[in-house]
Amino acid sequence: KQWYQRRVRGLCAGTTLGIMRMILDFSYSAPRCGMEDTRPGIVTLHYMYYAIILFWTTIIVTCLVSYFTERPLPEHLDQTTIWTKTVLAEKPPAQKEPEPKTVETPSAEVAGEMPFYLKAYNWVCGFEGIKEEEKEGKINFAGMYQSKGMRWITRVNSATIFLSGVVMYILFSSGKDLP
Repeated sequence: KQWYQRRVRGLCAGTTLGIMRMILDFSYSAPRCGMEDTRPGIVTLHYMYYAIILFWTTIIVTCLVSYFTERPLPEHLDQTTIWTKTVLAEKPPAQKEPEPKTVETPSAEVAGEMPFYLKAYNWVCGFEGIKEEEKEGKINFAGMYQSKGMRWITRVNSATIFLSGVVMYILFSSGKDLP
């Protein structure tokens, strides 16, 4: 849970600053040519400079929160870093497993019929229902393996997304109107 709190605090700081800028940007319209600009300084700042400030603010808040919180236990780092992606640490025998929370199911689900919106939600999120192994607490984490073909497809897609972002940045920040 601690690693989650660290990331979320930095994310919240960046999101808050971004939303604040967006609200101010829509609230204060740009003055006409030749008129004095009386908007706040945060609105007159170029968006790319603001993006740099936002980036560093998020990084600094995340690092400060990470520095001032306790270090995570080694068993909480299983399969979360490159160095521990294949390690399954054993839990100490003295540590008692928390009891799973029970959730009441709606009557439609008991009868085997789920509402359309829940089916759509489960389909979008990739939920297929609870398997017997998950009910017993035995989950196989060996599913992180990728075949060479899938690894190649993932790398090509990543490079395509990255290059399309670079091309869009160059096109839209050049300052020239497109034909």
